[in-house]
Amino acid sequence: MEQIYCGDLIFNDTKYKFDFRNNILVIIPDELEDYTKWHFKNIGKNNKFERVNVEGTTNNGWYICFIHVKFSHLGRGILQAFVPGYTICKANGVSPLPKCEEISKIKFFGECLDRFYYPKRIIETSDFVHSDDITLEVNKTKLKTDDFIVNKDIFKFGVAWKMPYSSNINVVLDVESYLEIDFNSKKNIDEIVEYYLKVKKFFSFINNRKYIKFNKVIAYTIIPVNHGIQHDDIRDEEFKFEFYFVDPDEKYDLDKNITSIHLEDINNKFSKLYKLVTNKDFLTEYYPLSISDNNYVDNDKFVNVARAFESEFDKLYPKFKSSTSEEYALVKKSLLKCLTNKKSKANLLIKKDIDVKSNKKIIKECNYFNKIISNIEGTLSEKVTYSLRKYKDIISNKKQILLNNYELSKIKEGTLADEFSKRRNNISHGNEVDAFTDVEVIAYELVRMCIYCITLERCKISDESINNIVNKIF
Repeated sequence: MEQIYCGDLIFNDTKYKFDFRNNILVIIPDELEDYTKWHFKNIGKNNKFERVNVEGTTNNGWYICFIHVKFSHLGRGILQAFVPGYTICKANGVSPLPKCEEISKIKFFGECLDRFYYPKRIIETSDFVHSDDITLEVNKTKLKTDDFIVNKDIFKFGVAWKMPYSSNINVVLDVESYLEIDFNSKKNIDEIVEYYLKVKKFFSFINNRKYIKFNKVIAYTIIPVNHGIQHDDIRDEEFKFEFYFVDPDEKYDLDKNITSIHLEDINNKFSKLYKLVTNKDFLTEYYPLSISDNNYVDNDKFVNVARAFESEFDKLYPKFKSSTSEEYALVKKSLLKCLTNKKSKANLLIKKDIDVKSNKKIIKECNYFNKIISNIEGTLSEKVTYSLRKYKDIISNKKQILLNNYELSKIKEGTLADEFSKRRNNISHGNEVDAFTDVEVIAYELVRMCIYCITLERCKISDESINNIVNKIF
């Protein structure tokens, strides 16, 4: 349902009326400027706005804050902006209105959480087949949360339940899982946005999906409130702030397969996996949008998979080629030493004021080649070959299914790796590429599986769990 809010706010020390609908915020000053005066006053000026958070009060007395908006002029002092997100507190019986600041915790609800932390775990039933009495009850001991420490914050996975008050007489009990993050220190709105994006990224990894939606995102703050006529009757009260964010206009879904990844699958490695996956250098662009999107490959996906694979592989094996080939390590060391000597000689000549311009250019080129050679630890084909062999037992079932689908008897790991590397290079260099071959598609699917294997291995997750997780996703 479309949300429409109207009310009052102050922006740049000016009072405005606002209208918010279809994710567009329009603010109108109490006194409109004469168009001619406004036009000539602003002509030639750089009136660009920065992204800001703008607080206001709705007509029904609720606090609202529009997040990261960037206004543009409509004329006569009227401004408009696209709203990527907003938060609202539906408490209008308090004066002054609670503001979304000094936030102590945040809670997430959604299908991705229900699938990761199965909510029916709190329900105990009798043996319907062999028992005369049919019982269904909530086990209160199982309501205890599973807690993890991440950067001094406490991440709590739990289940909420209630008896439904709806007219649907067939529904006996409503259960839903949640993730609550209790902050080590109070947070502001901008920090809440960062947490939201990180949690989304984690569940993108868990579900192998580019985008994830939450049903509810609620932040909490505790504010002293006067509860009586006497001024000294002040008690702390908790207020809820509902957060809403604009999702991309794309068709996306979660795989309805019941064998989804659960918290138990990653054992006690949640904290390590969460920090690794939510790092800025962890790539997720290649994840599919939906089940249908997962059923085909294009050039963009292919390149993104290759990029993500090399990124994860290089983190796990930063000295891959050097550690597997003594000759390679020796040659690399010699080349880097040669560049260092060349650079030192050029620096010495510059200090003596000899051919300064030419020697500065030599130093620049030495730095350039040093960076390239330092980062070279094998070709893409070598890395893919190594991974296909290392995770052979994990990917074997998927590989056999693909071979059967394409009516192929056998393909060597080296052949798959060479074809994968050749396709990536042709796309990246702008060479003409034909339709995907059967071998390229098989290599693409298996490399995707290897990326997950590498990430999970980086978290020290057991081989048995990696096998279980990867074959659930793929």
